[in-house]
Amino acid sequence: MKKNLDFKIKIKNKMSKRIKIILVVVVLLIFLIMNDDNLKNKALSSLENLTGGIIGQSLTPNFRLSEFDCKDGTKVPEIYIPNAKKVAEQLEIIRAELGGVPIRINSGYRTENHNILVGGVTGSYHLRAMAADIVASGVPVNILYATIIRLMLQGKIIKGGVGLYDNFVHYDIRGIMVQWGKFNKIDI
Repeated sequence: MKKNLDFKIKIKNKMSKRIKIILVVVVLLIFLIMNDDNLKNKALSSLENLTGGIIGQSLTPNFRLSEFDCKDGTKVPEIYIPNAKKVAEQLEIIRAELGGVPIRINSGYRTENHNILVGGVTGSYHLRAMAADIVASGVPVNILYATIIRLMLQGKIIKGGVGLYDNFVHYDIRGIMVQWGKFNKIDI
């Protein structure tokens, strides 16, 4: 009798793994056709809860640790995860200030080699997952840049480096306010 019960438990565990894998595939397919990032994030969070976190670790309601992974495929090292979480928390504030529009992280953590490859500066805050190069859906980069500066001046987000580029904004949490970039006068 016990042997039969053990067999049934093993089958049930295997089935639940298969169901989880099927759910992941279905959700990923849905993501391909969804245009609403808010719905994607809610669906992903629900799936993550359902599958016990096999999808990825949430840092905040709208940002996952995997979004900070280096573009060379290297995961954020364990020691730098708290830094990525702090950046994500600041990005949540920026996102809310912009009316809840999705923010995409183009570059978060970087390895030394990848930083050199993309022309990053020596000692870049990306090397410690303390920076993110970002864009906000439907928001011009100069408005995103000005919003970050305003939030820093108001004490609503951590002061740091903010750089304006042609198609993204760099933000880091170095603790002091530093600005650079391609801009003319911007009203803050």
